[in-house]
Amino acid sequence: MLKRKMRGLKGFTLIELLAVMAIVAGLAGIVSVSVSGSGQTSRDTQVQEDASSSQKSAGDFFDKQPVTELFDTLTVSVIVGTTTFASIEQKISNQWPEDFITNLYGEVFIISGGTETINAIEFLDADSNPELATVDNVPAPVSTNSDFSEWTVERGSQTLTLKTGTLSGTLTIAGVDYLFTLDVLTSSGVVTVTVDGTTVGSVHLMEVDDILKGFNAIDWDVLDLGGFLTTIPLSSDVFSDITDTVSYPNYLWLLEKTVEQGGTRTINSRNVAVYALISVEEDSTNTGKFNLVFWRVT
Repeated sequence: MLKRKMRGLKGFTLIELLAVMAIVAGLAGIVSVSVSGSGQTSRDTQVQEDASSSQKSAGDFFDKQPVTELFDTLTVSVIVGTTTFASIEQKISNQWPEDFITNLYGEVFIISGGTETINAIEFLDADSNPELATVDNVPAPVSTNSDFSEWTVERGSQTLTLKTGTLSGTLTIAGVDYLFTLDVLTSSGVVTVTVDGTTVGSVHLMEVDDILKGFNAIDWDVLDLGGFLTTIPLSSDVFSDITDTVSYPNYLWLLEKTVEQGGTRTINSRNVAVYALISVEEDSTNTGKFNLVFWRVT
């Protein structure tokens, strides 16, 4: 009886075994790709979580400060390749946990007289597009494509596209007619905004001087010693060793100054902004100098 039952059982054929092995191998490949690509995503996710905690800590620090605001200034000339950004004034406030960018990130923002190792720095926004800077009263967000041939202005349901052949256009915002004009004669383009012939603002590609003027570096020691932050983010002290003598920080932890719209242009707040170093390439025409690309994580 037992022998009859055993005869009735069937094993897997070779074809079936091969099919199962192929399925398992395919699934393993999918898992492998997913895991191998998750490293950077995981780090960026952690940075975003740390940025949220740091934002709260900076706010708590601000709430504890005296009403009187004191400023400390530092004027520097920063060299990047063949460009010298001269007499750039950095300004930090005692009401925020901040330090000068050139103090904390001197390896990137080389002050004149130091050992220059950088040929060019590019800043990308969260969507990996060129980061833009705004000057004065620009009433609508402006974006551009990678080669700066097309700029887009958006305000609510209104969209204005500026490019060769259509260099200017008007948007009516809160009853005011704003004329947006694209200057294609500059290397990367500049959008100027005018009202009744008077320039009220402009948008341009963000450069080193924009970072130095519009941001400050987070002073972790102030937050740590004051008990405002329980743990300093690990990424705040991670460097990429490019050569035996050259290294750059993997992340720039900054406080972005936010400005009131209107005539006073008062700086009234700070937002935590983190830039990740995503590309380092030795410049082909300047031996020993490197081109850096920073991408905005938050």
